[in-house]
Amino acid sequence: MQVEAAKSSPQRQRRLLIGGLVVAILLTLFFGVRAVRRFIDRPTNEPIREWMSVPYIAHSYHVRPDVLFRALGLPDKPPPDKRPISVVAKELNLSTEAVIELLQTAIEQARPPKPPPPGEAPTDIPPPTDEASAVFWIG
Repeated sequence: MQVEAAKSSPQRQRRLLIGGLVVAILLTLFFGVRAVRRFIDRPTNEPIREWMSVPYIAHSYHVRPDVLFRALGLPDKPPPDKRPISVVAKELNLSTEAVIELLQTAIEQARPPKPPPPGEAPTDIPPPTDEASAVFWIG
């Protein structure tokens, strides 16, 4: 019996080693795929939070950082200013909500206006006055 137990021990160790290796490979693939997906599908236009820095917000909303720094009245320093909004708000003696509102206003002003959804006619165009054009007017 001792001979059989000695033979099964290396086989068992080999199975455990192979099983552990398979589990490690599966975990690596799982988390690797998640990381690649997160890198490719970066969040954009996510709600502004206290922990975010001005450059992070600028990148997320596709706005130049100097626009946001000017909106807060901060100089655009040569090295990136990566302080969170909560720290910037304390420095400016404002609440974080007020700083977030300033940033959102600056983002709205910096972006081009959105086109109307497909299928909707623009509301600021007056209807045609002559009969020939009125035939093609949809409104």
